Amino acid sequence: FVLFLDVPHVTIHGSWNVREPLVRLVDRILGPDDLVGIMTPQMAASDIVFARKTEVIAGGLRDRWPWGERFSIQEDEREKMYRACYPWKETEGVVQEMKARRRELQTLNALSELVRWLGSEREERKAILTISEGWLLYRPNPDLTRPRILSDGSREPVPGPEPIGTGPDGRIRIGGGYGSSEDPITSTECHRDRVTLSLIDNEHLIRRLIDDANRANASFYTVDPRGLPVFDYPLGPAPPPPPHIDQQILGHRIDTLRVLAHNTDGLAVVNSNDLEKGLRRMADDLTSYYLLGYYS
Repeated sequence: FVLFLDVPHVTIHGSWNVREPLVRLVDRILGPDDLVGIMTPQMAASDIVFARKTEVIAGGLRDRWPWGERFSIQEDEREKMYRACYPWKETEGVVQEMKARRRELQTLNALSELVRWLGSEREERKAILTISEGWLLYRPNPDLTRPRILSDGSREPVPGPEPIGTGPDGRIRIGGGYGSSEDPITSTECHRDRVTLSLIDNEHLIRRLIDDANRANASFYTVDPRGLPVFDYPLGPAPPPPPHIDQQILGHRIDTLRVLAHNTDGLAVVNSNDLEKGLRRMADDLTSYYLLGYYS
């Protein structure tokens, strides 16, 4: 039993909202000596440490509940690098889309790795309880790589050969770099990421994830921690999309959670403010299976 916390795609409010129902679910389906592992998109599947439910409930769910980072201002080093590479107002949309595409790709890759790892560990049915507000499933977007016209009428600089310079440590290197002195990042890497992220096809990736899960005998149980959301985007500080666009995005995110669960013989708890009731159904489903083995 693995609990997957989709940190980049859950708001702080969502992580608070699901905290106690999740604690009661874990308490309901696991015995005192049963083990549960917690994984986030930033982890490798091999890094999962299984612990007894009392330790997981106290340390991972109750004491450290504000784990959601969706719509927060937190950025990792690579996302800060994108902002440094494209500092103009006209490229703000490029930076935001690159961040969103990278985070979604990171989550789906982590789930794929988890499924393959669980499939190699044991044959019995595995349950992956995924707490997420859904995904947009980005498709290829050639417009992401189009150079923008800046406010002074000039065109966004086209990446070229990096100049030779020196770093903070005094050593000669190619490019000024945007990262730390130990791990400098150049504008060429920014452009490489921009091109790579413009070509991703996460719809294909999630179909492959479903196939891998069925082969590995792993079922996804998905939970939208918001309950019954009215809008997908908050009212500020950035202006939200028009209401009809927001509703399309919201519906698409919820549908991705349904599709992943229903196509892997799991359950989806979405569009309901009664998370407790949905998680009770989930607990009943998780505890009603057994494995029959035989020798031919």
